[in-house]
Amino acid sequence: MIRLRDFLSANPTARLHGPITAERFDRFCFDSRIAGPGELFLAVRTARADGHDFVEAACRAGATGAVCQRPMDLAAMGATCVVVDDTEAAIRRYAAHVVRSWSPTVVAVTGSAGKTTTKEMVAHVLAGERRVFRNPANYSGRFGLPVALGELEPRHEIAVLEMSVDHFGEMPLLCEMAPPQVAAVTVIAPAHLAAFGELDAIAREKGGLVEALPADGLAILNADDPRVADMAGRSRAPVVWLGRAGESGSDRALSFGYRDVEIGLDGTRFTLVAAGASLPVHLPWLGGHFALCALVAFAVGRRLGLRLEDVAERLANLPAVAGRLRPLAGRCG
Repeated sequence: MIRLRDFLSANPTARLHGPITAERFDRFCFDSRIAGPGELFLAVRTARADGHDFVEAACRAGATGAVCQRPMDLAAMGATCVVVDDTEAAIRRYAAHVVRSWSPTVVAVTGSAGKTTTKEMVAHVLAGERRVFRNPANYSGRFGLPVALGELEPRHEIAVLEMSVDHFGEMPLLCEMAPPQVAAVTVIAPAHLAAFGELDAIAREKGGLVEALPADGLAILNADDPRVADMAGRSRAPVVWLGRAGESGSDRALSFGYRDVEIGLDGTRFTLVAAGASLPVHLPWLGGHFALCALVAFAVGRRLGLRLEDVAERLANLPAVAGRLRPLAGRCG
């Protein structure tokens, strides 16, 4: 939900052009082909197109407002026109404003792989007890994250956010919008090398998430990935270590470990090792790599007051995630 007064408070130089026909919007949209009723259309200029050319189409599709970089007469279409200097900067300022105003606990996840599944696991676990917001699909970059935060509401107690970067300088922008209280880093692997050049550069940029933590926050790091482990030196917050129990290449004591991974048609099973105890865990997802993602959910859950058994019970009922390995029934079994 986007309230016009919040958007204007976040952007003091913004101005209204024409009458106010709507003061609340369900969400942001930026593609006129899929615009829907009650949405606030974002007119963005890119190298390929000018979003201002599609404002009227979006309004015909039901959008009740538009954020533009030049005045547009939308009164006849029943839409509110908000004029700003830079549409992308304006929605980033809006996102920062509402996150600070409504103060959800921000749990942020980054890494070269496993971000979406980890975010989904964490959000699902926490949603059993708290009102949780998560950014949908891959709305996780410097444009996608503020678009997603257009659906943040004051009722949300926790925001579980995937944060993605593919250029230098983007992680500080994301953390400025949504300052993390808990940050998890999965792995550093070859991704976006065209922009970053080398793995160490990827680690430097993604490590900005850990650096943004307050002293009373929590860093959750993969001890088995040396580049992730090195991020501990950038954290003012305490560090929780995750990894493969008994086989970790790290000499660090693990706070949450996994062992005895087994994969079957009903999903993945492993043993959680934490606080000197062990606990059987079943995930209805196929893949041994999901064990590390689940450890993040255990770490976040404990940080926010859940018992390990409660986290395991929630993980056993994970909904399927589109685009991930899913067994489908074949003909004749």
